[in-house]
Amino acid sequence: MPRWIPLAVLGCVVAAITYQVSNGSDAPPPLPAANLTPKPPPPPKVFDVLHTIAKGETLGTILGNVGLPVNAVHQGSLPVYDLAKIRAGRTITFKIREGESTPFAIHYPLDEDNTVRVTQAGEEWTAQIDTITYETTEAIREFSVASTLWGAAAEAGLRAGDIANIASVF
Repeated sequence: MPRWIPLAVLGCVVAAITYQVSNGSDAPPPLPAANLTPKPPPPPKVFDVLHTIAKGETLGTILGNVGLPVNAVHQGSLPVYDLAKIRAGRTITFKIREGESTPFAIHYPLDEDNTVRVTQAGEEWTAQIDTITYETTEAIREFSVASTLWGAAAEAGLRAGDIANIASVF
C-alpha cells in the first residue's frame, strides 16, 4: 500500500470532524442580514466662504474667480432675483463641500430678513428666497432720546426696520 493513502484518509477524517464541529449546536447563529449592511458614510462637511463685494466688482468677476459658470448661475437666479444687481459692501456666501473646490450654493442677503439662495442641481442652477419668520410678541421698550431717535432706539436694542417704523409715527 502506498504511503500517501493513510495520510489522505487521516486528512479526510480531520476535515469531517472540523465540519461537524463548525456546524454543531455550539456554533453561534449567523448574523441577520440587517447587521451586515454597512452604515452609509456621514454627509460631507460644508464650509462657508465669505466674499465682501468690492466697489466696481461684477457678478461675472466674482463667480469666475471661484470657478462657477457665470451665465448658468445668473440665468438660474433670474426668476427670483437678478444677481447682476449685487451691491458693494454686501457679503456673498459660497457653500463648499469638504474635498471639493467649487461651490454648490450661493447666498446673497437682500435685507435683514430675506436672502437669495442659488443652488446647483446637476448642471442646472435654481434660486429661491429664504425669509426669516419671526414669532411676534407685544413688548414695551422704554428709552430716552438724548441726541437722536435713531441712536437711542438702536442702543435700546431695536432693529433698523423697527426704528424706521417708529420714526414714521413722528
